[in-house]
Amino acid sequence: MISDRYTSNVVEYEKQLTILEDAYDVYKSSQECKDQEDMKKETRYGIISKLRNYRDNERKPFYVADMETLLNENNEHVPYAIGLLKCVPNVPVCTDDISTWFSADHIQLSSQDDRSTRILSSFVNNLESMVRRHRKCSVVYFHNFAHFEGIMLIRHLVRNHNYKLKPLMRNGELKVYYSNRHCIIFRDSLKLLPRSLESLANDLCPELGTKGSVDHSTVGLLNLKERKEGLLNYLVQYIRLLAGVMLKAQEIIFSEFGVDIVKKITISSLALTIFRKASYNDKTHPSNEYSLY
Repeated sequence: MISDRYTSNVVEYEKQLTILEDAYDVYKSSQECKDQEDMKKETRYGIISKLRNYRDNERKPFYVADMETLLNENNEHVPYAIGLLKCVPNVPVCTDDISTWFSADHIQLSSQDDRSTRILSSFVNNLESMVRRHRKCSVVYFHNFAHFEGIMLIRHLVRNHNYKLKPLMRNGELKVYYSNRHCIIFRDSLKLLPRSLESLANDLCPELGTKGSVDHSTVGLLNLKERKEGLLNYLVQYIRLLAGVMLKAQEIIFSEFGVDIVKKITISSLALTIFRKASYNDKTHPSNEYSLY
Protein backbone atom coordinates (compact mmCIF):
# COMPACT_ATOMS: atom_id res chain seq x y z
CA MET A 1 0.00 0.00 0.00
CA ILE A 2 2.75 2.38 1.04
CA SER A 3 4.78 1.35 -2.00
CA ASP A 4 1.87 2.06 -4.35
CA ARG A 5 1.27 5.48 -2.74
CA TYR A 6 5.00 6.29 -3.04
CA THR A 7 5.06 5.27 -6.69
CA SER A 8 1.97 7.37 -7.38
CA ASN A 9 3.57 10.44 -5.75
CA VAL A 10 6.77 10.00 -7.76
CA VAL A 11 4.81 9.81 -10.99
CA GLU A 12 2.86 12.96 -10.04
CA TYR A 13 6.04 14.82 -9.15
CA GLU A 14 7.62 13.79 -12.46
CA LYS A 15 4.57 15.11 -14.32
CA GLN A 16 4.79 18.44 -12.45
CA LEU A 17 8.53 18.62 -13.11
CA THR A 18 7.96 17.99 -16.82
CA ILE A 19 5.35 20.76 -16.92
CA LEU A 20 7.74 23.16 -15.18
CA GLU A 21 10.58 22.24 -17.52
CA ASP A 22 8.35 22.79 -20.56
CA ALA A 23 7.20 26.14 -19.18
CA TYR A 24 10.81 27.16 -18.58
CA ASP A 25 11.76 26.15 -22.14
CA VAL A 26 8.93 28.27 -23.52
CA TYR A 27 9.96 31.21 -21.33
CA LYS A 28 13.63 30.84 -22.33
CA SER A 29 12.71 30.66 -25.99
CA SER A 30 10.55 33.77 -25.74
CA GLN A 31 13.33 35.64 -23.92
CA GLU A 32 15.83 34.67 -26.62
CA CYS A 33 13.45 35.91 -29.30
CA LYS A 34 12.94 39.14 -27.37
CA ASP A 35 16.69 39.60 -26.94
CA GLN A 36 17.23 39.03 -30.65
CA GLU A 37 14.51 41.54 -31.49
CA ASP A 38 16.05 44.06 -29.09
CA MET A 39 19.43 43.52 -30.76
CA LYS A 40 17.85 44.10 -34.16
CA LYS A 41 16.24 47.31 -32.92
CA GLU A 42 19.51 48.46 -31.39
CA THR A 43 21.28 47.71 -34.65
CA ARG A 44 18.61 49.43 -36.71
CA TYR A 45 18.56 52.61 -34.63
CA GLY A 46 22.26 52.64 -33.77
CA ILE A 47 23.55 52.73 -37.35
CA ILE A 48 23.46 55.67 -39.72
CA SER A 49 21.21 54.73 -42.62
CA LYS A 50 22.54 54.81 -46.17
CA LEU A 51 22.20 58.20 -47.83
CA ARG A 52 20.40 58.22 -51.15
CA ASN A 53 22.61 59.49 -53.92
CA TYR A 54 20.45 62.25 -55.32
CA ARG A 55 20.20 65.97 -55.79
CA ASP A 56 16.82 67.64 -55.29
CA ASN A 57 15.60 68.75 -58.69
CA GLU A 58 13.42 71.56 -57.42
CA ARG A 59 12.37 73.44 -54.32
CA LYS A 60 8.99 72.57 -52.88
CA PRO A 61 6.38 75.18 -51.91
CA PHE A 62 5.23 75.42 -48.31
CA TYR A 63 3.07 77.48 -45.95
CA VAL A 64 3.96 79.84 -43.12
CA ALA A 65 1.55 80.80 -40.36
CA ASP A 66 1.31 82.62 -37.05
CA MET A 67 -1.07 82.97 -34.10
CA GLU A 68 -1.45 85.94 -31.79
CA THR A 69 -2.91 85.14 -28.39
CA LEU A 70 -4.32 86.62 -25.22
CA LEU A 71 -5.20 85.19 -21.82
CA ASN A 72 -8.76 84.00 -21.28
CA GLU A 73 -10.68 83.90 -18.02
CA ASN A 74 -8.84 80.72 -16.99
CA ASN A 75 -5.47 82.37 -17.57
CA GLU A 76 -4.85 80.21 -20.66
CA HIS A 77 -3.47 81.43 -23.96
CA VAL A 78 -6.08 81.38 -26.72
CA PRO A 79 -5.67 82.82 -30.24
CA TYR A 80 -7.40 86.04 -31.22
CA ALA A 81 -5.76 86.27 -34.67
CA ILE A 82 -4.37 83.68 -37.10
CA GLY A 83 -2.64 84.19 -40.44
CA LEU A 84 -1.59 81.86 -43.27
CA LEU A 85 0.43 82.32 -46.46
CA LYS A 86 1.48 79.93 -49.22
CA CYS A 87 5.12 80.39 -50.23
CA VAL A 88 6.29 79.43 -53.72
CA PRO A 89 9.99 79.53 -54.70
CA ASN A 90 10.94 82.40 -57.03
CA VAL A 91 7.60 84.14 -56.36
CA PRO A 92 7.81 87.39 -54.35
CA VAL A 93 6.02 87.55 -51.02
CA CYS A 94 2.75 89.46 -51.37
CA THR A 95 0.78 90.59 -48.32
CA ASP A 96 -2.46 90.47 -50.33
CA ASP A 97 -2.12 86.68 -50.43
CA ILE A 98 -2.11 86.35 -46.63
CA SER A 99 -5.35 84.91 -45.21
CA THR A 100 -6.31 86.12 -41.73
CA TRP A 101 -8.90 85.17 -39.11
CA PHE A 102 -9.83 87.52 -36.27
CA SER A 103 -11.85 86.45 -33.24
CA ALA A 104 -13.58 89.80 -32.73
CA ASP A 105 -15.31 89.30 -36.09
CA HIS A 106 -17.43 86.66 -34.35
CA ILE A 107 -18.91 88.90 -31.68
CA GLN A 108 -22.17 86.90 -31.84
CA LEU A 109 -20.40 84.14 -29.90
CA SER A 110 -20.64 84.70 -26.16
CA SER A 111 -17.11 83.82 -24.99
CA GLN A 112 -13.57 84.35 -26.24
CA ASP A 113 -12.98 80.59 -26.03
CA ASP A 114 -15.81 80.02 -28.52
CA ARG A 115 -14.46 82.72 -30.83
CA SER A 116 -10.96 81.25 -30.66
CA THR A 117 -12.36 77.82 -31.43
CA ARG A 118 -14.21 79.27 -34.42
CA ILE A 119 -11.14 80.88 -36.00
CA LEU A 120 -8.98 77.84 -35.29
CA SER A 121 -11.53 75.58 -36.99
CA SER A 122 -11.71 77.95 -39.96
CA PHE A 123 -7.92 77.99 -40.21
CA VAL A 124 -7.67 74.17 -40.09
CA ASN A 125 -10.54 73.60 -42.52
CA ASN A 126 -9.19 76.10 -45.04
CA LEU A 127 -5.70 74.64 -44.76
CA GLU A 128 -7.02 71.13 -45.33
CA SER A 129 -8.86 72.29 -48.46
CA MET A 130 -5.69 73.92 -49.79
CA VAL A 131 -3.54 70.85 -49.10
CA ARG A 132 -6.12 68.55 -50.71
CA ARG A 133 -5.94 70.64 -53.88
CA HIS A 134 -2.13 70.75 -53.91
CA ARG A 135 -0.79 67.70 -52.07
CA LYS A 136 2.83 68.51 -52.92
CA CYS A 137 2.48 71.54 -50.68
CA SER A 138 1.67 70.14 -47.23
CA VAL A 139 4.27 71.59 -44.83
CA VAL A 140 3.27 74.50 -42.57
CA TYR A 141 5.88 76.43 -40.59
CA PHE A 142 5.31 78.28 -37.32
CA HIS A 143 8.24 79.95 -35.56
CA ASN A 144 8.46 78.31 -32.09
CA PHE A 145 5.66 75.84 -32.92
CA ALA A 146 6.93 73.13 -30.54
CA HIS A 147 6.65 75.26 -27.41
CA PHE A 148 3.70 77.52 -28.17
CA GLU A 149 1.31 77.24 -31.13
CA GLY A 150 1.69 73.47 -31.30
CA ILE A 151 0.31 73.03 -27.80
CA MET A 152 -2.82 75.06 -28.57
CA LEU A 153 -3.28 73.39 -31.94
CA ILE A 154 -3.09 69.84 -30.55
CA ARG A 155 -5.57 70.73 -27.82
CA HIS A 156 -7.96 72.18 -30.39
CA LEU A 157 -7.63 69.26 -32.82
CA VAL A 158 -8.26 66.66 -30.12
CA ARG A 159 -11.37 68.46 -28.87
CA ASN A 160 -12.93 69.61 -32.12
CA HIS A 161 -11.77 67.48 -35.06
CA ASN A 162 -11.61 63.83 -36.00
CA TYR A 163 -8.08 63.66 -37.37
CA LYS A 164 -5.41 61.08 -36.66
CA LEU A 165 -2.48 62.87 -35.04
CA LYS A 166 1.17 61.85 -35.06
CA PRO A 167 3.11 64.30 -32.89
CA LEU A 168 6.90 64.48 -32.73
CA MET A 169 7.10 67.62 -30.65
CA ARG A 170 10.70 66.99 -29.55
CA ASN A 171 11.67 67.77 -33.14
CA GLY A 172 8.89 70.29 -33.62
CA GLU A 173 6.69 68.29 -36.00
CA LEU A 174 3.01 67.37 -35.95
CA LYS A 175 1.41 65.26 -38.69
CA VAL A 176 -2.36 65.61 -39.03
CA TYR A 177 -3.88 62.85 -41.19
CA TYR A 178 -7.07 63.82 -43.01
CA SER A 179 -7.02 60.46 -44.86
CA ASN A 180 -5.20 57.15 -44.49
CA ARG A 181 -2.28 58.27 -46.65
CA HIS A 182 -2.28 62.06 -46.73
CA CYS A 183 -1.59 64.59 -44.02
CA ILE A 184 -0.83 68.19 -43.13
CA ILE A 185 2.65 68.53 -41.64
CA PHE A 186 3.15 71.29 -39.07
CA ARG A 187 6.78 72.12 -38.31
CA ASP A 188 8.80 74.49 -36.15
CA SER A 189 11.02 76.76 -38.24
CA LEU A 190 12.95 77.54 -35.06
CA LYS A 191 14.27 73.95 -35.10
CA LEU A 192 15.59 74.54 -38.61
CA LEU A 193 16.76 78.14 -38.16
CA PRO A 194 17.44 78.52 -34.42
CA ARG A 195 17.45 82.30 -34.07
CA SER A 196 14.85 84.94 -33.43
CA LEU A 197 12.75 85.92 -36.42
CA GLU A 198 13.85 89.55 -36.17
CA SER A 199 17.52 88.57 -36.27
CA LEU A 200 17.00 86.21 -39.19
CA ALA A 201 15.02 88.82 -41.14
CA ASN A 202 17.72 91.45 -40.62
CA ASP A 203 20.31 89.13 -42.15
CA LEU A 204 18.34 87.35 -44.88
CA CYS A 205 15.69 89.80 -46.06
CA PRO A 206 16.27 93.31 -44.66
CA GLU A 207 14.32 94.79 -47.58
CA LEU A 208 11.10 93.49 -45.98
CA GLY A 209 11.47 95.81 -43.01
CA THR A 210 11.34 95.18 -39.27
CA LYS A 211 9.02 92.98 -37.28
CA GLY A 212 7.52 95.80 -35.27
CA SER A 213 6.08 95.30 -31.82
CA VAL A 214 2.84 95.02 -29.87
CA ASP A 215 2.44 95.48 -26.14
CA HIS A 216 0.65 92.20 -25.55
CA SER A 217 -0.12 93.10 -21.96
CA THR A 218 -2.49 95.80 -23.19
CA VAL A 219 -4.40 93.50 -25.56
CA GLY A 220 -7.66 92.38 -23.98
CA LEU A 221 -11.20 91.28 -24.74
CA LEU A 222 -12.56 94.80 -24.37
CA ASN A 223 -10.28 96.49 -26.92
CA LEU A 224 -9.79 93.77 -29.57
CA LYS A 225 -12.29 95.17 -32.03
CA GLU A 226 -11.06 98.75 -31.90
CA ARG A 227 -7.42 97.63 -32.27
CA LYS A 228 -8.12 95.20 -35.11
CA GLU A 229 -6.25 97.11 -37.83
CA GLY A 230 -3.03 97.50 -35.84
CA LEU A 231 -3.04 93.94 -34.55
CA LEU A 232 -3.63 92.47 -38.01
CA ASN A 233 -0.90 94.68 -39.49
CA TYR A 234 1.52 93.24 -36.94
CA LEU A 235 0.39 89.68 -37.74
CA VAL A 236 0.71 90.23 -41.50
CA GLN A 237 4.22 91.69 -41.18
CA TYR A 238 5.29 88.78 -38.97
CA ILE A 239 4.09 86.27 -41.57
CA ARG A 240 5.69 88.30 -44.36
CA LEU A 241 9.06 88.18 -42.61
CA LEU A 242 8.79 84.47 -41.82
CA ALA A 243 7.98 83.78 -45.48
CA GLY A 244 10.93 85.89 -46.64
CA VAL A 245 13.32 84.18 -44.23
CA MET A 246 12.25 80.65 -45.14
CA LEU A 247 12.31 81.31 -48.88
CA LYS A 248 15.76 82.92 -48.73
CA ALA A 249 17.17 80.13 -46.55
CA GLN A 250 15.68 77.56 -48.92
CA GLU A 251 17.26 79.34 -51.91
CA ILE A 252 20.73 79.54 -50.32
CA ILE A 253 20.87 75.93 -49.12
CA PHE A 254 19.53 74.62 -52.42
CA SER A 255 21.93 76.61 -54.59
CA GLU A 256 24.97 75.74 -52.45
CA PHE A 257 24.30 72.09 -51.57
CA GLY A 258 21.38 70.86 -53.67
CA VAL A 259 19.26 70.14 -50.59
CA ASP A 260 15.70 71.40 -50.08
CA ILE A 261 15.20 72.41 -46.45
CA VAL A 262 11.50 71.48 -46.66
CA LYS A 263 12.62 67.83 -46.61
CA LYS A 264 14.46 68.29 -43.30
CA ILE A 265 12.94 68.77 -39.85
CA THR A 266 15.88 70.10 -37.80
CA ILE A 267 19.15 71.89 -38.40
CA SER A 268 21.08 68.81 -37.22
CA SER A 269 19.48 66.54 -39.85
CA LEU A 270 20.11 69.23 -42.47
CA ALA A 271 23.78 69.53 -41.42
CA LEU A 272 24.28 65.75 -41.49
CA THR A 273 22.79 65.49 -44.99
CA ILE A 274 24.97 68.32 -46.29
CA PHE A 275 28.10 66.80 -44.73
CA ARG A 276 27.44 63.35 -46.17
CA LYS A 277 26.58 64.70 -49.61
CA ALA A 278 29.57 67.03 -49.79
CA SER A 279 32.33 65.39 -47.73
CA TYR A 280 31.54 61.73 -47.05
CA ASN A 281 31.91 58.79 -49.42
CA ASP A 282 29.57 55.92 -48.56
CA LYS A 283 31.40 53.61 -50.94
CA THR A 284 34.82 54.18 -49.40
CA HIS A 285 33.52 54.23 -45.82
CA PRO A 286 30.15 52.43 -45.67
CA SER A 287 27.98 54.08 -43.04
CA ASN A 288 26.76 50.73 -41.69
CA GLU A 289 30.24 50.00 -40.33
CA TYR A 290 30.03 52.79 -37.77
CA SER A 291 27.69 52.81 -34.82
CA LEU A 292 26.26 56.00 -33.48
CA TYR A 293 26.78 54.77 -29.91
